[in-house]
Amino acid sequence: MSEILQDKAFIYGLKDPRDNVIKYIGKTNRLKHRLSQHCREKGNNRKCNWIKSLKKLGLKPEIELIDEVLYEDWQNAEISYIRLFKSFGAKLYNEKSGGEGGEFSLETRKKIADKQKKKSVFYSFN
Repeated sequence: MSEILQDKAFIYGLKDPRDNVIKYIGKTNRLKHRLSQHCREKGNNRKCNWIKSLKKLGLKPEIELIDEVLYEDWQNAEISYIRLFKSFGAKLYNEKSGGEGGEFSLETRKKIADKQKKKSVFYSFN
């Protein structure tokens, strides 16, 4: 059984092997194990659908270490890196802003609202 460092956390990116562009940012204690988990997920969201499309081509995402942080700092680090990459124009598949139980991003909240709204109801996120 591999040892997990309890005082450290890894902030990682999942890269598309076709263009080496990071599409998702997350946190883990075990990089290889986390990549394997992503590849087995059965969800129906942008990240899972992207991974499924790669698998149909015989590919899988690559995992890249972005930073190693103290465990107590991982939530702020993940949030900060998601914001940083988005500020550079990255089209990330993260549905939340990061951190455990993080809030959905404004973009995702708007998409959810658009899917749920009825013609007579208007949702606004300021």
